[in-house]
Amino acid sequence: MAASKTGMAYNFFQNGKYGGFPQNLGNDMELTQDMHLKMSKKIAQLTKVIYALNTKNDEHENIVQSLKEQHEEEVQKILSETKDKIAVYKAKIDAESEVRKRVQSLEESLTDHEKHRVHAITEFENFKRQSAEREIQLKTENAQKILELSQDVLKAKRNFEEKINEFERWKKNINEDKEAALNELRLAHEKEVNDLRNFQHNQSSDWLNEVAKLEDKYKVQIEDLKGNYEKLMAEKNKLIEDYDLKLSKAQAFYEKELEALRQSQNQTEESAYRLLQERQEQLRKDFAAQEAELRKQVDSLVNQLTESEDLATKYKRDLEQLLSQLQNKDQASLEIGRQLQEAKQQSMDALTELKTVESELIAMRERCAEQSNELLKKSGVIGELEATKLQNHSTITSLQTELSKVKDRLAWLEKERKDLERQKSSLSESQKSQLQALERALEDMSVEKQTLKEKLEREIESLKNRSSQSEKEREDKHKAEIDELRRCAKDELNAEKKQAEDRLLVTKEELTGKYVKQIEELQKEKEQLKAEYEKVRSELSSRLQSAEDEVMRLSKIVHESEQGLGSASSHISNLKEVSNRLQAELDKTKNELKDAKIKAADLQAELDKLKMLHNTKMKEASAEQQRKLEQLSKDLELKWSETLRSECAKLRQELTEQKEKENRTALQHLASLKDEEIAASKAGWEKRVNDLMKQIAMLKENLQNSESKIGEELERFRQDAEAERKRLEQELLAAADDYANKIHIMEEVQVEKIKKLKEQKDQEMEEQLFKMKEKHVEDMQAQMTAHKVTVESITSQAEKQRATDLQMQQEKYSKALEDLRYDLVEKHSAMLDQKQREHEAQIRTARMELERAVEISKSKERDHQIRVEELQGEITHRERHVINLKEELRSLESNISNLNKDIASKEKEIQKVKSDAKVQIKNREEQLLKKYQAEFDNLQADHIRESQELVTQFNQAQEILKDKISELQILLEEAEEKYQNRESRPEDLELIEQLRESILEKEQRMKQLIDEKRYFQMELVNRETNFNKVFNSSPNVGVLNPLQVKTKKGDKAIAKFTSAPNFSQGKRLDPLPGSPIHTGNLNPSKPLPSPAFNKKFVK
Repeated sequence: MAASKTGMAYNFFQNGKYGGFPQNLGNDMELTQDMHLKMSKKIAQLTKVIYALNTKNDEHENIVQSLKEQHEEEVQKILSETKDKIAVYKAKIDAESEVRKRVQSLEESLTDHEKHRVHAITEFENFKRQSAEREIQLKTENAQKILELSQDVLKAKRNFEEKINEFERWKKNINEDKEAALNELRLAHEKEVNDLRNFQHNQSSDWLNEVAKLEDKYKVQIEDLKGNYEKLMAEKNKLIEDYDLKLSKAQAFYEKELEALRQSQNQTEESAYRLLQERQEQLRKDFAAQEAELRKQVDSLVNQLTESEDLATKYKRDLEQLLSQLQNKDQASLEIGRQLQEAKQQSMDALTELKTVESELIAMRERCAEQSNELLKKSGVIGELEATKLQNHSTITSLQTELSKVKDRLAWLEKERKDLERQKSSLSESQKSQLQALERALEDMSVEKQTLKEKLEREIESLKNRSSQSEKEREDKHKAEIDELRRCAKDELNAEKKQAEDRLLVTKEELTGKYVKQIEELQKEKEQLKAEYEKVRSELSSRLQSAEDEVMRLSKIVHESEQGLGSASSHISNLKEVSNRLQAELDKTKNELKDAKIKAADLQAELDKLKMLHNTKMKEASAEQQRKLEQLSKDLELKWSETLRSECAKLRQELTEQKEKENRTALQHLASLKDEEIAASKAGWEKRVNDLMKQIAMLKENLQNSESKIGEELERFRQDAEAERKRLEQELLAAADDYANKIHIMEEVQVEKIKKLKEQKDQEMEEQLFKMKEKHVEDMQAQMTAHKVTVESITSQAEKQRATDLQMQQEKYSKALEDLRYDLVEKHSAMLDQKQREHEAQIRTARMELERAVEISKSKERDHQIRVEELQGEITHRERHVINLKEELRSLESNISNLNKDIASKEKEIQKVKSDAKVQIKNREEQLLKKYQAEFDNLQADHIRESQELVTQFNQAQEILKDKISELQILLEEAEEKYQNRESRPEDLELIEQLRESILEKEQRMKQLIDEKRYFQMELVNRETNFNKVFNSSPNVGVLNPLQVKTKKGDKAIAKFTSAPNFSQGKRLDPLPGSPIHTGNLNPSKPLPSPAFNKKFVK
């Protein structure tokens, strides 16, 4: 109302002229004093009205200014509230984005974990394949080596057997040639003997005659022969005594040798037994040391497991504490997520360390027992499953806490939505623009979020590429190392092959040299035998020729004596007397010869007895020699068995050393790798620990105010953690007890297996030794029987030949004597006197010849005996040589057979062990693969289900949020429509009615004022001249001077004055902001337009 009034006044005073009256109308009119007073009063009233209007305008301006300030304050409050809400919304959006990022990071970590797991499984499978291929290659190479060695041994054996067969054939041929030559000699000798018998039979008559004459003469010779016979008997006794002494000495020597051999055998057996005991003790000590080392390693690994589990529990406790502390903190949730990721990475590193430790345990315990590996794998799998279970539990708890946080946030958002609905009822269109700006900011944030996602995806892809490149490099390095190991193994195998081939060549050369030497010696012996045979043959032929010459000479002498009988008839009487004496002497000599024959028979019997005794003693000596040979063979077998055992022990030691070297190299490589990994992990851990310490310091600074609220939750979590720790400790104790029991059972089983294997090996060795001894004894008995038969046959043949020769010679000698006697008695009875001297000379020559013949026969007998002894010695030497060669052959064959049997048994054992190991490994692999596949499928299904549930929950939450946002938008629009189309309140209606009434009153008052104004304007226009006379050119507003001198009518130079104030000179009031300016005439019938700002009604 004041504004309208001011506007009216302003318009009124702005207009210079109102009405249609002329200005010179007051010139004619004259003002009276009363009119002047009235006009002055009216003017005073008007000035009062103008003053009141000005004061009201000032008040209105103050009110408007206060309203503006209140409006600005309210706008600033609303802006601050909207900023706070925007910050809250931004924080919520950041939290949601962080939750999404966390979910994505968890999904990525799960995918990385699965990839690492799959990669580890593939690497383990590749390693298994490579190890299996390497084992197959080694098996094939060992089988090829063994086949080549067996083929070489078989070739050498075949060559040796062929050479032995050739030697036997050569021996048979020599024996056949020898028998043929002997048969020829026998036939020739029989022919010669028959010829001599016929010749002697023809000359027996002549010899009988001469024998009677010669008996007297040969008495001295017979006595000499008797003396010689006694000397020979004494020599024979001496020889027997010497033989007995030699036998006793030989027996004592052989007994001493037997005792020495027995002592040496006992010493060797005792030394071997001591060595075996020492070796057994060493093996026990080594086994105990290995068991202690392995137990220490197992304890250390168990301690590492417990430490890693304690660390995991500590980290989990820390994480739970941090999660409980950071439930209402959005910024700290990012750090907790990072800590979670780091803890997961730590758990993954711990799992990798556990896997490496398990692989080391498997490599160390392969020789002891394979089931321990399975138990370790089971324990590792249980640890992994528990770790994964704990991880899943922690992720589930974290997701549950996040869900509770999301639910709390949703409740808070609903509350804020209600508050916003309440607040939106009082908001204006400016807040709509702010909301649009917020929506734009949200869109910008979503765009930034998408860009960040793209950046993160690119970084993840780059990390994946780097990890794939690093994995490829590691695979290449692993392949190169495997190739180097294969090359080294091939080089070692080639070197071993070359060494074996060199050894085979050396042994072949040695055997061939020995064989060639033996053949050369046998050929030399054959040539010597042939030369000796030819010498004997030539001597016998020369002796036969000499005997034939002597017979011819004697026949010539007899013929000459027969021719000289005619001249000796005178001496017949003398000769008869001499013949009678000679006959008597012949009778005596006959009796003496009979006695000598009886003595010779007795001596022959004694010789036979002595020969029997000699044969028995020879048999006993041969038996003793056989026993000695058996003992020597046993000793040799024991020595060879010891040498074989020593070689086997050396081979085992070499194999164990090679295996230990390989294991040491592998362990050193693994230790170096582990040290590098530990160093890298330590560096990473130190960095992470430093980062965590920094983050913990920040968190401690941020969370000092919230520790009082979280104490109860910490105590609850501590109680749960202690309960879980106790449960885990109980499970670990139970697992350790089960593991110790299983290890004890496996050790007992292993000890029983080792005992069984030792017993089996001992039984097999004893059986093989018994069989070899039986075979050796049988072979030796067969050979000795054959040799005995051959020696007995040779000795019997030689004795028979000697006896036949002696009998033939005695018969020839007796027949010759008888023939000579008859011839001498019949033909030379007359010529005895005449040619007594000649006969004596001839008898002397005959005696000399007989003595020579006897000496020749004795020398021949001695030569024959010496030759027989030499031949027997050579036969025994050769038999011994042959026996030694056969023993060597048998020992070599037995060694070869034993080696082949050992190789075959070891191959069988190795094949059995490998087959059992393969079967067990395959079964265990299948079981583990099935188990891991089932667990992996279950975990994958659980992960997929959980991820799907999370995705569905997240999608549902997003849909719920979108639905809520759409509902809020709809509610906002409906509220705006309701606000715009709202029904007026009764208070507002009352106020409106009051205002309308006041407006009507004021309009009426305005109408009255306008009417008064018109009246006063008309009056002022009509009486302008009077006013100008009264007032000056610059009158004071609201002051009348009626006593002022009036001007004349012709004064036109006086400036025109109006009662309205001159606001154009800077003294007029400014219009209200937003109020319309009236350019035309005031039309009070039209209402004023509504202001641009909302009205605020105050009761």
